[in-house]
Amino acid sequence: MRHRTRLSGLFAFLAFVAAPAAAEAQPLDLLELRSEYVPPTALGGDRPVGSAPWSDADDVQVSTYSVALNLPLALSDSTLLAAGIGYRLDKLSFSHESPAERALDLHAFELPLTLIQLLSSDWMLLFQAKPALASDLGSVQSRALRMQGLGLASYQFSDQFVLGGGAAAMFEFGSFLPLPVLHAQWEPTPQVKVEALLPLQAEAKLALGDRFEIGLRADVDGSSYAISDSAIRGSWPCKAEADDPATPQNEAQSDQAQCVDHVGYSVATAGATFGVRTFDSLWLTVYAARTFYRRFEQLNADNDRVAGGTQTLPNAFFARVGLTWRLPDGGDEDAAPQQKRTAGTNKETP
Repeated sequence: MRHRTRLSGLFAFLAFVAAPAAAEAQPLDLLELRSEYVPPTALGGDRPVGSAPWSDADDVQVSTYSVALNLPLALSDSTLLAAGIGYRLDKLSFSHESPAERALDLHAFELPLTLIQLLSSDWMLLFQAKPALASDLGSVQSRALRMQGLGLASYQFSDQFVLGGGAAAMFEFGSFLPLPVLHAQWEPTPQVKVEALLPLQAEAKLALGDRFEIGLRADVDGSSYAISDSAIRGSWPCKAEADDPATPQNEAQSDQAQCVDHVGYSVATAGATFGVRTFDSLWLTVYAARTFYRRFEQLNADNDRVAGGTQTLPNAFFARVGLTWRLPDGGDEDAAPQQKRTAGTNKETP
């Protein structure tokens, strides 16, 4: 009974797109707490050293903490609306010879709103808008506002295979980027699921009973953050100050081309996942991976890189631990009305 399968699939797909770097492609995550860690890595090499802050760092260590809450509402048997709220903290610590260390705390507050509409037993549309505020919270300014969006249409070829495509505009690669997206879901058995939202993430999972799951995963994550730190925005090159005759530049005149307005951070990882259901629908998940791309950029108000402000960070071990409260399979809650409408079909209920 495909229509009932698709209604259930609304919840699963919403979980997959609600937070691309965190979602587990399972029934909708109502609440998720997550922590990520990348150990200190030496920067080394021939890196250009200019006026950009942190350009003279010896090494960098990154930790990320986030919380996300989703509130789904089934408007009808074919329409699902979900409102969410999320907070994320990226902590980048750069060690220097002097001063000993300088940290950069980047905050993001998000309010995603997602609408999923079944057009038929085979076709589905998804629209998502995600306004956000992302900055170091030195001060709250309009340039810290962000807007991301996703539009997607998918077709269910069978109860095991779904394929779709669309377009997105997002900051996952560290700066605002419009790009095409491809969604595919293949579930050859009830225990095996392969799902991808390219180029953002892909995952293959194997369920071991109803308590354990293992899998392989790759994803891209990142954002752009406005910088308002007075130590940066209130000094040269953003502001004119007394000239230092010992330096080649003229500090008596500001240089907006070299003034850091915002930074972008992005990381791509690939590794293995493990999940265990602790009790009821509360899951503990672990993602052990290695980065294969990391980038930290410092940009001016025109979105151009400042001198010495681009650093491709060394690849390293990556760990993510999450605690997730999953909504049980929401599609079965309205099974009786669905069964009445499809009683005349010859398809079996999954």
